[in-house]
Amino acid sequence: MRTRDQTKVDKIKQAVLDLTSQEGLLGWSIAKLAKRAGVSPATVYIYYPNKDEMLKQLYREYSQKVNDYLTERVDQTETGSTELRQLMTSYYEYIKAYPATYLFLDQFANFPPLMSQLPEAKTGFAVEKILAQMKADQKLRDYHLGTMLDLIFYPLRAVATQTPAGEGNAAQLEELIQMVQRAILRAES
Repeated sequence: MRTRDQTKVDKIKQAVLDLTSQEGLLGWSIAKLAKRAGVSPATVYIYYPNKDEMLKQLYREYSQKVNDYLTERVDQTETGSTELRQLMTSYYEYIKAYPATYLFLDQFANFPPLMSQLPEAKTGFAVEKILAQMKADQKLRDYHLGTMLDLIFYPLRAVATQTPAGEGNAAQLEELIQMVQRAILRAES
């Protein structure tokens, strides 16, 4: 059995992100991936049995990184407005800092044939857990969790992805945070 060459694995993972950014999640083959990573197709198959399994494994890994990133930056002992601001700002910053990873996660999450094969993905996201806890703590209005997620994160994604790399859009982000706070937070005493 061969030993795992982390340099090759890292090159393969970077090639997945690059190709997904350029051609979409399904627009590339293992052969194209191998060429981009500078390895043979056989090398890719040493680490991943097929493209679907590779994509699922990478989705799990990158989702965990996002979860860790957000969990480290959101203080659930804060007021609802502060906690919601931390959550939205952190997610925005993640998208801006890791655009290729974000694009990969977004494309995977919006591809039902693969997403349906990951039952843990339906409940494993830090964002959902944080909002569910905020709701349980009576910081949020009694709206459906999915509706709140859509209200927060579709506009947030648009603000983060529609400004050129390296540019911030602080005023638009602040306006969005305030709008969401007014819409879903309970009155703080």
